[in-house]
Amino acid sequence: MEPKEVNLESIDDRLSKLVIEPKLEHELTDIMSGRLSGERAEVQLCAYPNVRTITSVMHTRENAEGIMQLWWNDEEGGEVIFDVQGILAKCDLPGFRRGHRFQNNALHAAQEVILFAGAVPQFQLAVDAIRSIQKLFASQAMEGAYSPITFETIGVFKALKFGSRYFTRGQSKSPSVAVPASMNSNNILSSHLGPRLKFTQDNVVEYLKREKVDGATVYEPCKPTIFRREQVVEAQVSFVGICMKDGRRTFVAKLNKLVWLHSGCAIDLIDADEAGVAQAPVIVEQKRFLPYDDGPAMKKLRESVEAADMHD
Repeated sequence: MEPKEVNLESIDDRLSKLVIEPKLEHELTDIMSGRLSGERAEVQLCAYPNVRTITSVMHTRENAEGIMQLWWNDEEGGEVIFDVQGILAKCDLPGFRRGHRFQNNALHAAQEVILFAGAVPQFQLAVDAIRSIQKLFASQAMEGAYSPITFETIGVFKALKFGSRYFTRGQSKSPSVAVPASMNSNNILSSHLGPRLKFTQDNVVEYLKREKVDGATVYEPCKPTIFRREQVVEAQVSFVGICMKDGRRTFVAKLNKLVWLHSGCAIDLIDADEAGVAQAPVIVEQKRFLPYDDGPAMKKLRESVEAADMHD
């Protein structure tokens, strides 16, 4: 038997080639366009490509620890959390083996993802939005406080990096919270807590899986280990400006939630192409978008369950 040929092409090379596939670009465009016309339209990052659109509905505000944030202008207010979709080009998430120790300073350890979508127009608008948010933050600080923004790249395309540290400094005024079980495999995170390190709400990242239940789209908690590179995902992200000791500020793109979109996996599209299948997989069903909690389909599902006759 002849030895099987080993493909030495790197995953980054595969991704940069994959993203220029017309079919995949069309599918990602459908996903992002669907969000822009759906119930979550107002929180799509790509809907705010310039400072004017941002300041029309949001404003900057500093919290008690001097961290600059984006807040909604309306009466309900609250910090702005955006949605953005793309392919996972990097996936460094919780999933610790027994005895795991963080390299160097554990305070700087973080869960991170890098998303990209090639030349998909809405993704390029999301890139513009981040540039504009940083520009707005810089206008509220002393000149030169923020360094020029830079983006990750895959091939000739810009990519977006989001992350959240696993720990907060022990001296922080933020109250401690319990480490979610989904993040605390083998009790690794909780075992690091002490006078120097604490776990606060700022360190929480929620991981969700998109599924269909009786025709309704629902989002259930899941383990971070289901995520892998080349999947199509949705991230909920926010942006903060952190004040440093020297008076300068660091612009941070923070990961708050990551959503697994089930069949929306780039590798599925590769397999379909190799099999000669003209129609893309079920990913096209993602044109129908519903919110994570109380959209019409969820309300209909809940009402049908409540009204159902129960039998022993």
